Amino acid sequence: MAKQFDLTQRASELKARINAGHDEVDAAIDEIDRQLLRTDVPPLWSEFWPGTGTAGAIAAMERGFEIERQFAVDYHAADGGNQQALRMIQILLLPLILWLAVRSRRAPDDSEPSHVTRALRRPVSSWLLLAMLGVLVLEPDAPLLVQELALVLALTPVLRLLPSGTVRALGVWPYVAVALYIVDRLGVAVPADVGLYRLYTLGVSVLAMGLTVWLLRRAPADRATDESRLRTAVRRISWVVLAVLTVSVASNIGGNISLAETLTSGVIDSGYMALLLYAGVAAVRGILHALGRQPELAQRKLVRQHGPTLEVMATRLLVLAAWLGWLLYSADRFRVLRPLRAVGADVLDLGVDVERSRSTWATSWCSSCPPGWPCGWPARSVDCCATSCPTMRPCRGVSATASPR
Repeated sequence: MAKQFDLTQRASELKARINAGHDEVDAAIDEIDRQLLRTDVPPLWSEFWPGTGTAGAIAAMERGFEIERQFAVDYHAADGGNQQALRMIQILLLPLILWLAVRSRRAPDDSEPSHVTRALRRPVSSWLLLAMLGVLVLEPDAPLLVQELALVLALTPVLRLLPSGTVRALGVWPYVAVALYIVDRLGVAVPADVGLYRLYTLGVSVLAMGLTVWLLRRAPADRATDESRLRTAVRRISWVVLAVLTVSVASNIGGNISLAETLTSGVIDSGYMALLLYAGVAAVRGILHALGRQPELAQRKLVRQHGPTLEVMATRLLVLAAWLGWLLYSADRFRVLRPLRAVGADVLDLGVDVERSRSTWATSWCSSCPPGWPCGWPARSVDCCATSCPTMRPCRGVSATASPR
């Protein structure tokens, strides 16, 4: 009994430390968000050389890294339900992919789509990519260090699992996106000096702009219809990327390093996440397609009658989930997700307050009526509105007044 009490107390203390670390990380993120529209350092033309930052900014950076490191240690020690579920999925997924890969090699089918053959010919890459995607999906509140590690481990599988048609259509675009992501992440190795980090961020922005312009100027060869559409969409997005990078360079030169870093990293991270989700959807489609072609499932009545329809529905759901995930991730990287959440919460709170005020007004009006007055019609009106609008619930007094006698 004493041991159980001690374990419970330790678990409570650990949970309190995790919540405290989460609050400190949120406070640090809020402080960074408030600095997006402020000038951090003098313009570049007035003080060009490194060392222009203050000791306070460097100390804040080191303090934030230490908080994040401690938060990662406590989060891993907590071993919550999401972590256990993720671990179970990762353990079961590997033998499933290996089993499908072995069976597909014993009975090869030349008519299989390219995304199927690529996912099963590279089972380790498929498992690693889906395992890292599972970290991002099942642990959205995980420390940034854990999420960044998952993204770094997925670099090679992303390039290995892109469908061949996508590689032909995009050419070197995926490799440029991955290379820029690596260069951007190498910024953590820059010494804790605002001036050096400013020059490094400016160099990354200029490099990204130069590579984007170089890729846009390359004459596209004749492609198939789907590949041509994909290339056209990427080219249109590239012009938007150039505009955002131009704003980033101007902000950096003007002295707003926070905004410049947010825009540059947001563009690079969004591009890499798009590749990661694209490769992940292709891998999942390949695994589901191969699983549905196994004799144990292919002979089922549901699969025989509705197999193609189920596959199309699964593909559309995967694509929709990938689009939503990319939008949420991009909004978070550009620092607009938290403000949107705050605005949404304020709107919901306002709706609850208005509903409560209406119900209170109707109840007060009816209770203040003299005996014999027709007090039921306003209460019935409120009750009718509540019936037609599920988000509105009348209070008990209004319902009692409006109910038939």
